[in-house]
Amino acid sequence: MNTLIQKVLVTFSDNYGYVSEIVDIMSRKLRDLGLTVDIVDLERTKENQWPSIDEYAGLMVISSGDAYHFWNKKARRFATFHVGPYKKEQIIGFFSSDPWSYSILIDPVKAKESLGKVILKICDFIPDFYENFGPVLDFSRNSKLKHPDRRRLKDAARIVKRKTGLEFEYHGINDFRDWNRIEEICNEFAEILQKGKLCPSCASVIPKGAEFCTNCGEKL
Repeated sequence: MNTLIQKVLVTFSDNYGYVSEIVDIMSRKLRDLGLTVDIVDLERTKENQWPSIDEYAGLMVISSGDAYHFWNKKARRFATFHVGPYKKEQIIGFFSSDPWSYSILIDPVKAKESLGKVILKICDFIPDFYENFGPVLDFSRNSKLKHPDRRRLKDAARIVKRKTGLEFEYHGINDFRDWNRIEEICNEFAEILQKGKLCPSCASVIPKGAEFCTNCGEKL
């Protein structure tokens, strides 16, 4: 296998400590699947030291956000200026996990549609993968949420409970991250890198360099 095809860049920005756990799990899984993974913490790495994505066949951006954005400032800046101009040269995945994305617990389909619209606005294209992995609502003493934010999210959790029946621990950690989906995406991501992209019409794997889908004839 070509060395470039095996290389994946995983960039992340983490406000609360739970995105880092996702990055660790996904990076380990991708390596187990035979890929070379480089990890860049966008918060701790100066912008002039952010790597070019030219060297990579695959790219992931994973970030927490805030009450108004699905990603925080560093992740949005990286996607806008370092990924957006390249559009579809790489296999790209944009992912989020944030306590303020609790709406996914009420209506996951609508939440993903909203996520797609935001990504399209930021980067002017839709990546191969995009997913909100679900929030962690941390109401424990060690939570990095500020007290006013914790209070607001507790009120939101009560609304979610009324609408869905989900139970919450209001003095502990509520982890709603979809670990099964995280593993599935790693498997799918690696398969596409190793075999080819997916047809936008029928989702069949398309060998690299092909101009038409061999399954449905869709022109690429």
